[in-house]
Amino acid sequence: MLLPLFPILLLGGSVCAELQVSTDPSSRALLGSAALLRCLFKVQEPISPDTLRVQWFQGDVRILDYNWGSKDSQPRASILEEELRNGNASLTLTNLTLSDARTYRCAVRYKTEEQEGETFLDVFATPRISIPVRSAVTDTETTFLCDVGGFYPPDINIIWLRDGTIRTDSRYAVHQENPDGTFNLTLTYTFTPQLNDRSSTLTCQVHHQTLEQPLEESFSLEVTCAGVNLVPPRVEGDPHGENGAVINVQVWLEVSEIQVLPQWDPLDMVPLAIQIQNFSPRTLYWIEWRWDPGDRWRDESPETHRNPDGTFSATSICRIPIQRFSSPELRVKVLVQQTPQGHPIWRELQVKETDKEPNYHVSEVQGPGDCELGQEVTLSCSMEGAFPEDTVVMWKQIGAENGAVTSNQGDSEGSELQPLLHALPSDWTVTRLQTATSLVSFLTFTPTVQDNGARVRCSFHHDGKGIRETRRSDPIRVQKETI
Repeated sequence: MLLPLFPILLLGGSVCAELQVSTDPSSRALLGSAALLRCLFKVQEPISPDTLRVQWFQGDVRILDYNWGSKDSQPRASILEEELRNGNASLTLTNLTLSDARTYRCAVRYKTEEQEGETFLDVFATPRISIPVRSAVTDTETTFLCDVGGFYPPDINIIWLRDGTIRTDSRYAVHQENPDGTFNLTLTYTFTPQLNDRSSTLTCQVHHQTLEQPLEESFSLEVTCAGVNLVPPRVEGDPHGENGAVINVQVWLEVSEIQVLPQWDPLDMVPLAIQIQNFSPRTLYWIEWRWDPGDRWRDESPETHRNPDGTFSATSICRIPIQRFSSPELRVKVLVQQTPQGHPIWRELQVKETDKEPNYHVSEVQGPGDCELGQEVTLSCSMEGAFPEDTVVMWKQIGAENGAVTSNQGDSEGSELQPLLHALPSDWTVTRLQTATSLVSFLTFTPTVQDNGARVRCSFHHDGKGIRETRRSDPIRVQKETI
């Protein structure tokens, strides 16, 4: 998303009769988004690109250099070459980080003239609210947390309100800095609820310079009586005395080890799960997942069901991007706490201890149903999900005397023309586009009369992982061009 920039232009450099360069004084953009840094130039004649050179600098580091037909740039920096004829040398900078907040220079050289302009880019991040605890038990001191995360700059003001009244007895935790430079901060509010506090409205309100108006989240407090509906899954000793009273009761909360689920949806996220059994009342105080290098996620609504004995069981599922999960040093932890006073239970999984089997989906062969004689056609077949990066793709024509063409490991930055293996027609070529979770192979050829009725087979192979996937196209229908 490109954010609007200030309309006022700053004249950069001295004004000359032949070349003028203008830039915006400053602009703002959201962390992770894209920014457009405007740079416009004028000359007193139609612009001739063969005498033009444009350079962009981030501080003192050159990040883009365009010089008549050749362009050298960092991966996230680009200009629209077709706009240069219109005097537009604006820079697009994608996937912004906080370190991108600095001064940029646009330097334009036209024939023998040189001019430049400066602009400052400010990168910010808006806060997010998470409230993990929304219920309490009577006569039990309970701490409610308002977790505010992912914001920058670090100055922030958080307020707890109870039924519209600001709670001055709330307390801040320590600022935590994330690996991307953003910050987290927690404001706690502690009190001992009574039954008449049921349905009280608690509100966490956040004030930050990136917000046009305060960000807030509210909930109605759920209060249950201590001991109500408490049915223990296990009982130690004789559960009934002479008067039928229950004695010597101990409730056990059981938490399974972390498991990798076999069904991945979406395919680029690895699902991890724990089973929590035999607890009551229904609400769990805290479930929090953590993984390196400091990411965390609180599960506020695990899948919960009631057991026949009156207790409850729950499943908590956390999905981690497959790019992160591929690191053998990654550690994943989960914290489960039944009540504010309860003993926290930890479970941990190290990725190198897991056997990550391939989990993928292979599409059918895609392409036009009818082909015109002499007109170039492209077919495609894709693999999505988790698979070895050196998976081999082979294309073969079925029902003809031709051989096969193989697509091996491609260029990570885009398509790469692959060499032909065996005797295919000279105009049959394969390209490959691959990312961490997607592999798309393209077969391009110009059909002849001999191709009519033939099929094309696309196969994905990896001997080490036992991958053998084959897809066949519909029959190729070659039609003579009509006049």
